[in-house]
Formats: sequence, C-alpha cells, structure tokens
Amino acid sequence: MVSASICVGILGVISLVSTVRGEVVRPFRKFEAECAREIGVTWKDIEEYRSNVTNPSEKILCFLKCKFHANGNLDEYGLLNVELLRTKIDRWPRFTKSMKTELIKCFEDIEVVKVCGDMRKVIECFSEIMFQSNLPRSTPHFREFQVDCAQTVGLTWEDIQTFHSDMSNPSPKIMCYIKCFLTRENGTDNSGSLDLEIISRVMNSLGLGGERRVLQHRECLKRIPPIKECKDTKAIVECLEEGRVPHRHIKCLRQLGAKRRNLIQFEKELLTNSEKNLLYLKCMYQKDSLVDKNGELNYEMMDENIHKMIQIPEKEIKAVPNAEEDRCDLRYNINDFSWPGLKKRLKKTPEDVLCFLNCVYKRTGRVDVGAKINLAMMKDDIEKYLNLTTVAEKSAITCLKGLGPIETCANIKQILFCVTKTKVK
Repeated sequence: MVSASICVGILGVISLVSTVRGEVVRPFRKFEAECAREIGVTWKDIEEYRSNVTNPSEKILCFLKCKFHANGNLDEYGLLNVELLRTKIDRWPRFTKSMKTELIKCFEDIEVVKVCGDMRKVIECFSEIMFQSNLPRSTPHFREFQVDCAQTVGLTWEDIQTFHSDMSNPSPKIMCYIKCFLTRENGTDNSGSLDLEIISRVMNSLGLGGERRVLQHRECLKRIPPIKECKDTKAIVECLEEGRVPHRHIKCLRQLGAKRRNLIQFEKELLTNSEKNLLYLKCMYQKDSLVDKNGELNYEMMDENIHKMIQIPEKEIKAVPNAEEDRCDLRYNINDFSWPGLKKRLKKTPEDVLCFLNCVYKRTGRVDVGAKINLAMMKDDIEKYLNLTTVAEKSAITCLKGLGPIETCANIKQILFCVTKTKVK
C-alpha cells in the first residue's frame, strides 16, 4: 500500500498542507486556493485524502487535475509534462535513482488525462513504485530505511513525525529501531562500540540527515559507552540533538528575522537583545502551549514545569537531621508532591506554598544560610527537570543571577518569575 506522506507529497498536496502533530498550519497557495474554490475542496477533504491516498474521492481527483494544470504538470490537451515532473522528482531525496526512473517511465505510459478520473493513473504510478519497495503503509521511504526493524518494533510514520518535532525525548520505539538498525547493519562491534558511518545511515533512514550531523558531533558520539539495550541509544540522539533548534521553535526564530542557515547562531545572539529575546520567549511559550492565543497562561502546563523543577527527591529531604520531625510538607500542610497548592493558581500563589518552597530550598541548600541562591544547584534542576531550549535555560539562569537575597516566603515569587517569565502577584 502507498505511503501517505510520499504519494501526497509528490502529487503536490503536501505543499498546501503542512502539519505539526496533526494540526493544519499552512494555508493554500494562490493557485491552489483557486482550484479549491472552483472544485469545492475543503481542509477536511484534504485530511481524508491524506488518511487514505489509495481511494481518492472524485472531488480530490478533480482538485489534483486542476492543480496539475495550474502548475504546468498537465497541458491543455491533457498531456503530462514529463520533463517538468522529472525535474521535480529528481530533487526528491526519499526516492532512489531506480525508483525515479520507473516513476518517469510510468508517467510516459499515460496517454492522456482528459477527465478527473484519469488522475487515478497518476496515483497508480506511485502506488506501483511503493508496492515494489515493500514498504508498510505507515512508514515513509527515507533512504536506507530498515523496514524489517520498523515492523519488528512497530514503528509508524506518526512516531517519526513526533520524533522530528521533538528529538529531545525519543520514544521507546525510536530507540529500539535505532538499536535494531545498528545490529542488523553491523553498526556496533562485539563490545557495542559505535561505527560512525552506520550512525550516519541510521539517521539518514529516519530522514534527519546523516553524515554532516554525525561529523559535527563525532567527539560526543565517540564517548558513548557500548550499546546493549534500546535505552542506550538515547545517548546517540542526545549527541546529535546538541545545539539543534527544536522544530517547533524554528518558526519563532524566522519571525524575528533568522535565516535557515544561521538559526543556532541567531538564537544565541538573542541573549544580547532583551526586547527580541522576550518576543522569542513569548512565541516559544505559545508553541509549547504554555500561553494561549489570547496571551493567557496555561496554568496546568506552567504548574507541571515548576513542579518538575522543585520536585526534590524524598531521600534528599530525609537526609537532613531530624527531617521527619521538621519536614517542610508537614509544617506547611502540603500533604504530597502532586503540587495541589499551585494548581491553576500560579498568579495568586498561596502563602503556605511559598513558605513550603522557601523551606525546601533552604533545607536542601538551593538557598544557602546567607539567603543567596545556589546557582549551580538551580542550573542543575533546570537542566534535569525542565525541557527548555538553550536560550530559555540561559535566560532563566541570568534572571536568577540578578535576584537579591531570598529571605522571606514572598521572595520565592521572584524565583517563580524567572522560571515562568510571568509576574506572580
């Protein structure tokens, strides 16, 4: 069966529907919009087609025919412009040379596209190529994709899309796919040490670019201990993720003037421009669902971030002498660590919660006896518990550096402000 991503992509529909976790984020282009209006195609029609490209509706077939006419792929006599299609397909990295050759030959065999139904012949050309590749419908055809490994671990196209949007937290299926690929392609020796060439290939197989990225991080990759379990491959992803701008934040950078080639450098330079940095943080928070379209805080998401940062391990609190008799949660009637005090009330944080935090920070050394913040411990907490970009982490630390003594419960609001970038009243 045809891979939805590929068939839709080559036919051109992917150029008008770009998704992030299933949400439409790009509008029709001008000539596409004209075809959509003429045929009566809606986003719902497009989404239905994407979910089942082998059985397009008459409306979709007419839309594709109109689009092929509009972009020059089909002339007024119903003849396919094979040379133009060849030029476009040659730039498509997910097809091998032999697949491109077979696809062009299939196009050449199509005599004429007179009516909407004739567009099925075009779709069938893609179907035939994909069938020959033996690719499961749910997986994309990236170069060197390990189909057996994908089927073994149950990897789907949706899993890969999710991984692309956030490489910082690879799923168990992604990690097991990487391990399977390394095993089958002899990417590790008997001790589990890595072959960087095979690492390039496994990243290539996931559509993430291989050799260049691996070369950039070769020193980090060389330090990875032997791969024995699926979870061990997370270290590979972490090396390759270092310095990478998360996909969901790229649009924020571009809105501020960044170019494709200097995203990372542009992000670093934002630290020296407070006004732009705040705009970037606002955009990132919206992308991460921490702030809604109206500028209102998502208190549950904010709560989750703060909770992760202050969720000090129980053993660390109990390590203090007389901890059981003088535990912060007992003193301030905070009965567990599910953080009920902050839930949906971040702006009006209850006094007992602020005092609880003040107690925990001082008991664990995050605020020392002189009421000064231990920046090293706070930095470690932020890196360990919060999923922030490099810029956001540095911004939070810079904010914490500027704080005065944390002497009272109310002073804790300043720490919350640095973590959430919102005033706590």
